[in-house]
Amino acid sequence: LKVYQEMKGNEVKEIPLDSFYNFEKVGVIPREAPMHLLNLTIGTHDPELQKLANRFCPVGVFNLSITPPKVIDETHARMSEAYHPDGGVWTRSHMPRTAMVFLDDTPGLSDSEKSEKAKSFSEKAWKNYWTAMEGTIDDEKVKRAVDNTLSGHPDELAEKINQKYHPEDRLMLWFDFNNHDNEAVKKSMQVFMEKVAPKISSNS
Repeated sequence: LKVYQEMKGNEVKEIPLDSFYNFEKVGVIPREAPMHLLNLTIGTHDPELQKLANRFCPVGVFNLSITPPKVIDETHARMSEAYHPDGGVWTRSHMPRTAMVFLDDTPGLSDSEKSEKAKSFSEKAWKNYWTAMEGTIDDEKVKRAVDNTLSGHPDELAEKINQKYHPEDRLMLWFDFNNHDNEAVKKSMQVFMEKVAPKISSNS
């Protein structure tokens, strides 16, 4: 820290100050990580960046839940040729399908009531998201996002997953989107594994 001021005709060039907090020096990423243990993923659907990254080492692709199916298919086709040979053959599991899950299995409610309750929560979550991101609500964006989520009762979710995803897709499921109720999140995950997962016909 340098402070310049006049003091009795003398210019003070520098005043050393000790740090108020002395934190331990830590690192999230190891300085010398064995390359063969790294599973790298690039978070973009820019075709040129995907190909560029794979010129150096095997790099998978991360996608959003709102990524259009056309982009998903184009990415798989492109990466089947561009994937770095050291990673072996490109498979659909190299680009997990991200999905927001809104699951309701409230005792005493009919399936249609459970479905409506889950969809309502989904709409509220996406409205909050777009408001936070852009400061306003775009009804069309909310509708597309809700249509692209997995919401409903257990049987409904299993049916949607079997219809929407390729049997070889790997799913990355988010149960806590706009939901900070820890017990509710854990309950949804438990219900999913007990009542949804056994009915999924894919290898996800």
